[in-house]
Amino acid sequence: MKLFAKKEKAASSKKAASVREEAQKLQDQVKVDIQRDRNLKQQLEIIGFTQEDLAIAKALQPHIIANMDRIYTPVYNNPFPGTKKVVDMTAIGIDIKGSYQHLASLFSGNIDDRYAEIRYGLSKFYLKSGVEVRWYLCALQAITDNVLDVLSEVYKGDYESYVLASKVTGKVFNLEHQLSLSAMQELQNEAIAAKEIQAKQNVKSTIGGITEELAAMSEEVGASVADTVVRSEMIMSDLNEGLQSSIVTSEASETGREQLDKVIDQMISLNESVSHISTNIVSLEKNSQEIGDIMADITSIAGQTNLLALNAAIEAARAGEHGRGFSVVASEVRKLAEQTSLYSNHISELVLSTTHQIENVVEQINEIHSKTESANENVQDTVKSFDAILAASLTSKEQNERSNKEMSSFALTLKEIGEADMKVAELADELNRTMHEF
Repeated sequence: MKLFAKKEKAASSKKAASVREEAQKLQDQVKVDIQRDRNLKQQLEIIGFTQEDLAIAKALQPHIIANMDRIYTPVYNNPFPGTKKVVDMTAIGIDIKGSYQHLASLFSGNIDDRYAEIRYGLSKFYLKSGVEVRWYLCALQAITDNVLDVLSEVYKGDYESYVLASKVTGKVFNLEHQLSLSAMQELQNEAIAAKEIQAKQNVKSTIGGITEELAAMSEEVGASVADTVVRSEMIMSDLNEGLQSSIVTSEASETGREQLDKVIDQMISLNESVSHISTNIVSLEKNSQEIGDIMADITSIAGQTNLLALNAAIEAARAGEHGRGFSVVASEVRKLAEQTSLYSNHISELVLSTTHQIENVVEQINEIHSKTESANENVQDTVKSFDAILAASLTSKEQNERSNKEMSSFALTLKEIGEADMKVAELADELNRTMHEF
């Protein structure tokens, strides 16, 4: 299927006059009156759009109007969306007849500021409608081809007229291309510039908000860091005090441990002395028992001696005068035996008393030994407690030292954060200044 179908023959089969002849009659009806757009004047000069060309275009206008159904309607009725947006202007209140009038105005022979303004307004419509340049060019080329087909029939047999008509038609549509495309480009540039300005404003607004938030956050972070630094310094002070306390406790624990070791040594020495005394007391008790046994023997001997002295005295009495001297001796021996028995009994009592005292002393020494053993066990338990305290003190000291190092590292990190925060604040200020210059 062809993109644009051709319909009917040219509306007039009457022999057409020369296009140049027709143009000469219309010279006084055409003009170029451009006051504002200097570029348009330059464009006309460059493409060689002369006064004669305007008159020829004016001469072609009746043929264009008479064959509008062949020229414009096929393009208008084509369902392709791309070209439909170009030729269907009902969205801005222009029906197909209005579109005919617009096409006919291209051949009016008058180019002025109003002529350019109409193309400018139409370009706005094209941009709003989303018309693409390629489909605009396609639609305009299809209309151009249809115009040339009509003119080839109108000036059939008049080659010169057809060449002039074709040449002017090309200039007319070329100017239409230029005006519409330049207007579209200008509008697009304005839209892009407006978007750029809006984008800059959005960027400035966004970055401005970010810099303000960044500055506020930086201020908050700075305050938090400063507060944290103060708190960390207080914590470090407490840790130092704790470390010193741990050191003092550790030293005191070590001193106490040394003193306990001395007490243990003294307890061991005391226990050994008590054991030695206990051994001596046992030996003394044994000696006392032996003395008691000896004194018992002496008492027994004294009793026997006293009995012998008594018997000797009896025998001496029986002997009479001859036994007087022996009687005296027996009496003295008896006295000595009695005295010996008396002393022996006294000594036995002393030995018995001493034995009782020794037994009491032995009991006390045993009690002291038992208490010494118990005290030694308590001291050993105390030593274990001191060892635990010392170990805990050393552990606490090590932990405090580690904590102190960690807090020192933390304080250094906080200092670095504070410096980084200051740099962030400086960058935020610099960014803010840059955005004001943007």
